[in-house]
Amino acid sequence: MRKLLVLMATAAAVLALLASGCGASKTADTGTHSLAGTSWVLVSYGDPANLKAVIAGTKVTLSFNAATDQITGNGGVNGYGGDARHTDNQLTLSGILHTEMASINQAVNEQENAYFQLLGAARSVGFGTSSLTIHCEGGQVLVFSAA
Repeated sequence: MRKLLVLMATAAAVLALLASGCGASKTADTGTHSLAGTSWVLVSYGDPANLKAVIAGTKVTLSFNAATDQITGNGGVNGYGGDARHTDNQLTLSGILHTEMASINQAVNEQENAYFQLLGAARSVGFGTSSLTIHCEGGQVLVFSAA
């Protein structure tokens, strides 16, 4: 019981820190597309030649705040947030913090861990009609549809 209370207190502290805007940096978006104020749902991820579909019943989200250079979302189990810098087609996501809950489904935990690792490795973006592809270090991608 005590461990659960500590976990809940930690999660509340992380969310409070994210809401306070700690560490946000302002960078103009000079590209033809702006991520400000957009929300996305992950469709697939991994090696572009062999993408993994998001596990049915999970919803992995990414939102770019309109007023600051921050992101928030849900990794499928845990809420998260961090800083975003988008200039032209270059994208850097940093300071990503998330709650520390676990799913009873190990595959969902593995999917979320892969997602958080790829978010931290973001390098550039590509836009489709209603899609966003984040290209990550190592050649992997995150493919989103508009929320």
